[in-house]
Amino acid sequence: MATESDEEIFEAVREVEEAAKTPQKKARKTKPTADKSQTESKRDKLIELSKDGIIEKSASFIRKSNKDVVDRLYHEYESQRMSFASDFLSTLIISKFASILGSFGAVESSEKLSEELLSDNLLKDNVAYLTRTPDIPKHSVYRSHIRWLHNSQACSCP
Repeated sequence: MATESDEEIFEAVREVEEAAKTPQKKARKTKPTADKSQTESKRDKLIELSKDGIIEKSASFIRKSNKDVVDRLYHEYESQRMSFASDFLSTLIISKFASILGSFGAVESSEKLSEELLSDNLLKDNVAYLTRTPDIPKHSVYRSHIRWLHNSQACSCP
């Protein structure tokens, strides 16, 4: 004799078996909505940048481009923007460093030191790299350039 819960279980099993027997339409493979909207927002931003003349690709090319091309173009734009920002920050950091040394009287001329430091491409590249990746050990970079600064003629250090 079957209990009421056994009957409910059998009924549920029958419904599952019935559902498994009926042919089902295959779902179309679609991209997630979030992925599409993210690509579309990147596309809109790139079209705006194209109209402003910041990027070289035309707006019509961007409109016709697929997701991969839009992602690549946007990545290139972001990389260029980060490069400009890190170059600006490195120039600012080096100039402020020279200015601070000048205010302490540690150098004869902070302007001369600033020009000399900014002409050192290795230093500028190292500082720019540090602005992009703050996790690396900075002391080795600083130590080598402080030694260089100490040995340069711009420093009046003992």
